[in-house]
Amino acid sequence: MALARRFAFTREVRTFLILAALSLLLVFADRTKVITVLRRSVESILVPVERAVFDASPAVRSPVDALRYWRSGTARIADLERQVTQLTVDSAKLSSLEEENQAMRRLLGAPLPRQWKFIPAPIIGRGDEISLGVGAVDGVEEGDAVIWEEVLLGTVAHVSQRQSLMLSVSDSRSSIPVYLPDSGADGLLQGRFSSQMLLTQVLQSANLPLGTVVVTSGTFGPPRGLVVGKVSEILSDETAIFQEAVVEPTLSLDSVSTVFVTKL
Repeated sequence: MALARRFAFTREVRTFLILAALSLLLVFADRTKVITVLRRSVESILVPVERAVFDASPAVRSPVDALRYWRSGTARIADLERQVTQLTVDSAKLSSLEEENQAMRRLLGAPLPRQWKFIPAPIIGRGDEISLGVGAVDGVEEGDAVIWEEVLLGTVAHVSQRQSLMLSVSDSRSSIPVYLPDSGADGLLQGRFSSQMLLTQVLQSANLPLGTVVVTSGTFGPPRGLVVGKVSEILSDETAIFQEAVVEPTLSLDSVSTVFVTKL
């Protein structure tokens, strides 16, 4: 036991002497400004590094914050992607709303009866039949006229709850009674497989020059007074009972994105 205590005492004394020697060495180094030189050398390296880390981001000023920042990187990217997507959607909605407002302003300036009701209808699909983003819940019914300003584009052929299909005036299944304001003559406008229409059943005595405007008569189908197109080519000769002519649509569906379903 005595030997063990002596050994422990000797170890403690040795540790004390070492610490005392280090203290004296530090005091000597401080008085001789050796520590100042060493400190300046270390600071010349560490300070720029610390400043760069500080300027990089407040999130990486400590190891814990750095780890948190690294772990949340994926979430931050996903959040930014969601924000970009939302901004894109909002921009598209704003653009669509602006187009609808412009179309409505032009419609209000068109020479149409004030008692007519108009349902804005965005075009959501193009093909043999044009898909419209309005349906029965919006008051759309089969047979309703689809217009842009005072121009007839087609009629509603099918209606679901929130969508409808429009049969364009140039569709081969379309047949619309029309008249010619310049001469007062009546006729029948039939769709063709191309973007053109065929004007038939116009009396031979009626004046039918090129450029004649063709307007709905309202005998059946769309209401009276809507412009459909202009005569671009005369097909029949003077020996035929009726005159026939090719009619070009006044407006191409490709040039509009919002139309109006007309309610009388």
